[in-house]
Amino acid sequence: MFKLAVASLLVSSFSTLAGQTTSSNVKVLQPLVSSNLITISMDIPEAELLNKSAEKPYRVAGKLYVKVTVKNDSDQRIMVRVADRFYQNRPQLFKDGKLVPYRGGLAESLQRQEEDPGFVSLRHVVWVSPYSSEELTEIDLSDWYGELEPGSYRLISRYRLDVHGPWTPDSAPLLFQVLSNANVLQELVSAKLITIGLDIPESELGEGAREKPYRLTNKVYARVVVKNNSYQNIRIKVVDRYYQNRPQLFRDGKLVPYRAGLAESLQKQEEYPEFVSVKQSVSVGSYSLSDLTNLRLNDWYGDLEPGNYRLINRYRLEIKGSWTPDSEPLFFEVVE
Repeated sequence: MFKLAVASLLVSSFSTLAGQTTSSNVKVLQPLVSSNLITISMDIPEAELLNKSAEKPYRVAGKLYVKVTVKNDSDQRIMVRVADRFYQNRPQLFKDGKLVPYRGGLAESLQRQEEDPGFVSLRHVVWVSPYSSEELTEIDLSDWYGELEPGSYRLISRYRLDVHGPWTPDSAPLLFQVLSNANVLQELVSAKLITIGLDIPESELGEGAREKPYRLTNKVYARVVVKNNSYQNIRIKVVDRYYQNRPQLFRDGKLVPYRAGLAESLQKQEEYPEFVSVKQSVSVGSYSLSDLTNLRLNDWYGDLEPGNYRLINRYRLEIKGSWTPDSEPLFFEVVE
């Protein structure tokens, strides 16, 4: 009974102290905010950008993080109490001049927090020295709006500096453009951040499986792997193996021509890509690999004659989209 009483007293004392700390901190912050001596700014981390940070407006993909920084232009050291990202941020996003609504249900959730902030708990404290700035948080815009559609955007926000504290003035607007998936891929390919690799599946290898050059039969399958060296998650549409691959095969140093009639068929696909249909999409996370397809060389060249071969390939990432750079060469030997 005594322990319970002591515990209750400690909780009560802590709550009272926290309330007093909040109250006294608000008294410090309020006049500084009213005098525009505490402000916030927003920026997009460089890893999120598809163009150089000096080029504006920024170009980004549909999922976007925004960095929030507080600036203290006063001669006092201030304390910002960080609690809940939804409770403390109030972004307003405009697409092509029109306000974008929050995702379904979020406005109601924010209203409940306003009416009963008692459930908002302190996470940590950020101290900001006089005439200096500190990063506060990152806003994941997909938490507020879902994935953004292509278009031109303007973002402003306010930040609540304490659990019961004042809001900062609206930030200066942050302008950016969200690109379509095809344009995102184009930017990343141009920067050589999306590449493909070739390998032989284990099932195609016999004894001494990983000895190079690989020794194979005249029916060769090559595994096509895409590598995403960017911070962005990307989505690749898988359509048609002929439309999307451009292998080049060399035997004993000489280019092997495609089988009869295939070059003409490929040219027709180039002229009429509307007849190419999407089969599936492959999502590739940042800095990761994913299998795309197997390249069956007999479909392109018929049965291969014995000899030493070098294979390279390019891959088209979208219908009417970008080609990757040529892959690194894959060397193998066809044996009788």
